[in-house]
Amino acid sequence: RLIYTQIIPNMSRRVLGSEVADAAGSENTDDLQRLSRIEAADIPRTAQNTDFANNEALISRTFQQLDQMVGMADVKRALHDLVGAARARWQANGDVLDTIPLQWTFTGSTGTGKSSVAKRLASLLHAFGLINSDRMTQLRMAQTDNNTWSAYEIDKLLRDTMKQAGQGLLFIDLDDVANQHIDIRWLRCKLTSLTAEMPGSYAFVIAVDDKRLAPQPIDMPLSPSVIHFADYSADELMAILVQRLSKHRYTLTDEASTLLGEHIARLCRNKSFGYANARTMKHLYTALTSAAELR
Repeated sequence: RLIYTQIIPNMSRRVLGSEVADAAGSENTDDLQRLSRIEAADIPRTAQNTDFANNEALISRTFQQLDQMVGMADVKRALHDLVGAARARWQANGDVLDTIPLQWTFTGSTGTGKSSVAKRLASLLHAFGLINSDRMTQLRMAQTDNNTWSAYEIDKLLRDTMKQAGQGLLFIDLDDVANQHIDIRWLRCKLTSLTAEMPGSYAFVIAVDDKRLAPQPIDMPLSPSVIHFADYSADELMAILVQRLSKHRYTLTDEASTLLGEHIARLCRNKSFGYANARTMKHLYTALTSAAELR
């Protein structure tokens, strides 16, 4: 039905552009046939597989950005393996659709780099020709007034977000409260049906806190690619913070570096309420630079 409603306007625009619009009321058989004949140009275009040779620069640049991120060795390896498999499939038969999934599940605690990696994944999928844009749209499904989501509310929210985005990668961020009240399997099925129904080309990443996901298995066919994001170590968090400070031309004295390392180590050991891995380092960066400016 959706494809039909795209084909007919396309045909109308083509015919009008060929200056035979006045034939709509004509009794001429040839004109009427021309007005009702669907041609190849009228078929709606979807994402097409792309020759890797034309996009190697984009793929290389994306991996450079990914490799500059601290830690996440398993995540980086998974994406490198993905590109390797896609290249092999392309060389074999020129098709990567069966190699690269368009639905992903990222599990892990808050602040472990899920959204940052999703942005790079959008670039890779775009380079592969699987989506028409490398834009990532983030949808955060947080706590509602009655502490639950209805199927109608989720359906409407997804449709509105997809209409607004138009195409690209949709990053669905489920917080701790939402995890308990949204059936992940149902959500995956809903995304599959919406992909077929909505215009445009989409990929999806469902980001969940694995600590809240125990009752719901995630290794199921509807989500063929699951990547786990482990918590950062104290050394990795220190590297993330130093990287952010250096980016904005801040330096640390030896004494400050030692004290900061001890503070971060305590944060990692205790993991008190509000601890959020790299997001905690972002807050710590703000506190440090504010204190330095005030001094």
